[in-house]
Amino acid sequence: MNDKQPVRIISVDDTPEMHEIYQKILISDVPAAQPASGLPTFTLDCASQGQQALEMVVRARQEGRPYAVAYVDMRMPPGWDGIKTIEQLWKAEPVLEVVICTGFIDFSADDIVSRLHRTDQVLLLKKPFDDIEVRLLAYALAEKWRLAREAQSHFNNLEALIKARTQELEHSISLIKASENQYRLLFESNPTPIYTYDQETLAFLAVNEAAVQHYGYSKDDFLKMTLRDVALPEEIPAFLDELSKWTPGTAYAGVWRHRIKNGKLAKM
Repeated sequence: MNDKQPVRIISVDDTPEMHEIYQKILISDVPAAQPASGLPTFTLDCASQGQQALEMVVRARQEGRPYAVAYVDMRMPPGWDGIKTIEQLWKAEPVLEVVICTGFIDFSADDIVSRLHRTDQVLLLKKPFDDIEVRLLAYALAEKWRLAREAQSHFNNLEALIKARTQELEHSISLIKASENQYRLLFESNPTPIYTYDQETLAFLAVNEAAVQHYGYSKDDFLKMTLRDVALPEEIPAFLDELSKWTPGTAYAGVWRHRIKNGKLAKM
């Protein structure tokens, strides 16, 4: 990990000496050659109470430079305790990584899990701690935070793409429906008898009102019939040969003899 911008860390502790310790471990004692190593660099801000930390986290998010990691003390009288602070910080910055850093634990592990409802973004570091523990945690959690943000960005992009594609599909469907409605209107209102049929079976698929009036069959009757039922028996071979020359999906207009429902011959 080697981001151009330093990773932002916030220390939430009512003891000023702790802020100085974090400053020394994460910034002052970091070797000057570290950026070339690919490891992240850090900036540190400090809050003495949970309410102050929440204001800082909200402001950082609004500015587009959110905090990645928070080191939170457990006891900070007279304000919020550490658990309450973490709850509020997560409401403002859901992907914030948290280290509970304290010498006193007033809650059991079950209490902490019950109140926070998750443990995937919180670790416990007991005071006094080794400097290397704090720095290694900062490196690991900063990378975890970066990957989580990257995954969220990919998800947001995918969600936006799906939304755009859905809108395109809905627009296409609306155009198809409009086209179908227009076709149906033209088909039904056309004064010329029109029908569609299956290319293989020659079964009627649809007929307009003009065809119903011309042939004398109802639409239900037509859907039980084929072209053979209206063609003259002696002309069927030639009729089928002519049909085989037509291109599927194209309209055919011409005059051919056929028999209507009352048995009479007609031309169309």
